[in-house]
Amino acid sequence: MSDTDTLLSAMIEELMCRFHLPTKSLQTQFPEHAQLIRQTAIALMSRYTDVFSINSTGLQMHPETYPLVRIVAHYIDAFNSSEVAHATAI
Repeated sequence: MSDTDTLLSAMIEELMCRFHLPTKSLQTQFPEHAQLIRQTAIALMSRYTDVFSINSTGLQMHPETYPLVRIVAHYIDAFNSSEVAHATAI
């Protein structure tokens, strides 16, 4: 896996397991991708305005939006991927 793939995997894992996107710790862990992490956080806040709140460590999903976590995680992968592996219908 590339560094970008590893970052995307970490972002998705954090969301799926903890309902949190820890931008601060991700930027520490992946300093070369700090801009991508910021862009992803901004894109999520723009697209899902009622899903997240900002705290001192990153973005936190509101408990009532937890059922949407798969949709949000998919958006991270699609937003950051330049190639789509499958057709939309699959």
